[in-house]
Amino acid sequence: MSDTPTPAVTSGKPTITQLEANQLIFLAGVKAEQEAKANGLAADDAATLLDAAGGGVTVAGITFPPIHGAFMLMMGRVADFAEKRGMLGTEMGNMGALALILKEPKLAWDMLRNADAALLFEETVTEFVMGFTLTELLKIGDWIKREMDRLNTKGDDAGKPLAA
Repeated sequence: MSDTPTPAVTSGKPTITQLEANQLIFLAGVKAEQEAKANGLAADDAATLLDAAGGGVTVAGITFPPIHGAFMLMMGRVADFAEKRGMLGTEMGNMGALALILKEPKLAWDMLRNADAALLFEETVTEFVMGFTLTELLKIGDWIKREMDRLNTKGDDAGKPLAA
């Protein structure tokens, strides 16, 4: 007897239930994890790859995408704004600004491209982070830090076994 469900066939087309689809997805994930471990994938790299494959990280019901080019390009603008507005120079302010850029890059860019919009950007960041607890903000910040560390140290080689 196989662990994999057999799809029913109706009118010549296979059909499966949502439960069967979920089971197939789960089994494929288990198999992929076993193969990755057998090929030397490190746990940290696996977590990073799963974050990226899954669309980033979800915190408080909000999914943040993997780090994107706009995020990288706007980081310098945030640093410039931080010199003008004290809140953006704090750890929480910076974390909130980075979370906003990651989640809403167009909105962030509309403000960051205007040198006189530092106060508006700060207010928008504050309103954005109001929906998160401190623990949730720290989780977002930790995830961004891990992603940045991975990109800065391993780049596209993350998850690949080291050469012997």
